[in-house]
Amino acid sequence: MQARNSFELEYQLSATRSVQLNDLRFPFPSHWRAVRGTQRLSTASNAGLSLHSEARVRAEQLIDIFMTPDTSGGVTTHLTIDFGPMTPRPDPDWDELGRVYHHARGFGLALARSMFQTPYYPWKLHETASALGTLPRSLQKTLFRECYSFDAALRRCRRLNGLLEEGNSSAGLRVVGLRREFRKHA
Repeated sequence: MQARNSFELEYQLSATRSVQLNDLRFPFPSHWRAVRGTQRLSTASNAGLSLHSEARVRAEQLIDIFMTPDTSGGVTTHLTIDFGPMTPRPDPDWDELGRVYHHARGFGLALARSMFQTPYYPWKLHETASALGTLPRSLQKTLFRECYSFDAALRRCRRLNGLLEEGNSSAGLRVVGLRREFRKHA
């Protein structure tokens, strides 16, 4: 088996009261590891998987997480997002997006991944279509066929980035970015 490189982001989510986060859907696989407190991860296929130690979540899998403090008064979980072999960039990789758009299925996921990696890029439908050498309507049709929407994917990716950067003060959730690193997997 050949080793592969992957880029991972690791976060620590902590709270001193119960926290419920609904409708989370990351465009990359994630790994949730419980550290302290009671945590329940729910997906469409289960009614509430308890996280005794850890759970892996597929890319684009819709999840809800409910965290309750233990007797020490706190709840903590580690979240690792696996970007795979790609390197974070300040702007979209138009060559890669164009290749996926013109030659393969999975463009919606590729676009959502690019939006998640570059949330501060000034994404516009017309400019994206132009960069891909197509019309905005054709781009929308391609996304629609794959059950994606340009605006919805952008809002979702920016919301997820905001959650990971600033936490959720109304829920008392504090998020700390722990690591950004390449890892070699066997």
